Amino acid sequence: MKYTFALCFLMIMAALDANAQPKPGATLLITNAAIYTVDNQHPRAEAVAVIGDRIVAVGSKPEIDSWRGPQTEVIDAGGKLLLPGFNDAHLHFIQGGAQLEQVNLVDAATPEEFAKRIAAQAAKTPK
Repeated sequence: MKYTFALCFLMIMAALDANAQPKPGATLLITNAAIYTVDNQHPRAEAVAVIGDRIVAVGSKPEIDSWRGPQTEVIDAGGKLLLPGFNDAHLHFIQGGAQLEQVNLVDAATPEEFAKRIAAQAAKTPK
């Protein structure tokens, strides 16, 4: 009876392990960082794992090391501050408004294109 139970237990464990999906290797690991997470339950961390353009894990170095794969790039942040997901998108109102009235000549390839764009803007500009 003991052997039957042990055999059943081992078969169940083997079946569960066979269905387990391996964790994919991260594209990037950033370690040795002072990470502010903005999570009141876990406000600080020391490493982050990224796959493609998504942060997939934030935590301690041992936790994040489990995401390391053969192609993973690893950056040692040297104790510097890291703010995951921080995006500084902003506009300077004066310059932003002034650009609406300017002629964009950045990709104009010929003198004729320059003249055409300047003439078009001049026609729209009140006198």
